[in-house]
Amino acid sequence: MDPDTQVTKPSQPGQGCRRRVKRFRCLDRTAVNDDTFNTSIRKFLKLVGVSSQREIERIVGEAMAAQALKGNETLPVVMTLELPTLGVKVDFKSEIQLE
Repeated sequence: MDPDTQVTKPSQPGQGCRRRVKRFRCLDRTAVNDDTFNTSIRKFLKLVGVSSQREIERIVGEAMAAQALKGNETLPVVMTLELPTLGVKVDFKSEIQLE
């Protein structure tokens, strides 16, 4: 195997990789393919971003039509990222300004 593509073992448990390699990244002693990993994350984020924007626009439009909003509000918003396999759940909080 080409030395540039080898994943190095940590010298002590929990230490991670000792050096970064060309094609693989060590994450907590596990090798992943950088290209596959990053492409998959980007696809997920694009799906979340586009779908979320459409839903927010639809919901705000319906609320405006029903006169539940005046159009000058600032709406608190929370996006939750969950990775059930890893037991991770993270909230991202912000605001959406209508005016």
